[in-house]
Amino acid sequence: MFLFSNAQVHEFEIKPDTINMTDANGKRQGLWIIFGRHTSNPAYQPEQIVSQGMYKDSRKTGVWIDYFPSGNIKNKMTYVEGRPSGPCNLYFWDGKVKEEGNWLNNRWVGNYKYTFENGDVLEQVFDDTGKEISKNFTPAKKK
Repeated sequence: MFLFSNAQVHEFEIKPDTINMTDANGKRQGLWIIFGRHTSNPAYQPEQIVSQGMYKDSRKTGVWIDYFPSGNIKNKMTYVEGRPSGPCNLYFWDGKVKEEGNWLNNRWVGNYKYTFENGDVLEQVFDDTGKEISKNFTPAKKK
């Protein structure tokens, strides 16, 4: 086995002949890697990784990672039975964390943090329905 590398850090150890597999019923199983050649976005090179994660019975499961054309991570989202559910981080194009929290039923729940490009931080707490419970804004420290 080897760690697939394309000038990017990847969290999945793979064998090239075991990615993007379907079972006898045509369902996606195991590790899937979406390359630039699989998209219509000309910003990606054909062999560049756009997205990667695991499937079980054609449903996304576990952590899926999407990448910017630069190779930096765009987001890491946790899936349960094909739906976003759990820890989620979104990033600025330069690799810095923009948003972090937990995602459930198409909304942020629990503790959520948004970091602006200038370093200002907005922290919020949401209940299980996505209703805001509290909010705190912290301006960036001046240098």
